[in-house]
Amino acid sequence: MVKHFMTSIYVLIVILILLVAAYINFLFFLITAPFLYGMAVNIVMHKLIEESGIS
Repeated sequence: MVKHFMTSIYVLIVILILLVAAYINFLFFLITAPFLYGMAVNIVMHKLIEESGIS
């Protein structure tokens, strides 16, 4: 009975850690996504300008 109780506590702790990790990743994504999007747009625009300059 005690062993089962310990196992369930262990499982709950693991689930909690996974949830916290997912939440931190989500916040990190929210913070970095606009920055990464801006960088991607910059790169694409730069490539387009280069190509139009060459042709």
